[in-house]
Amino acid sequence: LNVVGPEQRSRIVKDIGRILKPGGRAVVTTRGRDVLTASGRAGPEPMSKITSRGTYQKGFTRQELVEYLRDTLGDGFDVEPLQLGPAGAVIRKRGQ
Repeated sequence: LNVVGPEQRSRIVKDIGRILKPGGRAVVTTRGRDVLTASGRAGPEPMSKITSRGTYQKGFTRQELVEYLRDTLGDGFDVEPLQLGPAGAVIRKRGQ
């Protein structure tokens, strides 16, 4: 999720939610503040870069990732922080 722009990222997260079965879980991890050390220019989002090779990098804090996933997925999902990498979260689709 940290190498795609905001619109594509939202589609990916919504697809994760769509394909999860009730009770199913998904683990999401992303890069963190380390993306800011890449050479290049500032990207359009906070903590993002367009690298000198033209790639997109968006870093997340753990809390920012959790909030983003909750907001994007909406009701019907539990999203909890996961201590895995700079930013990690577990998504669980509610239901049987």
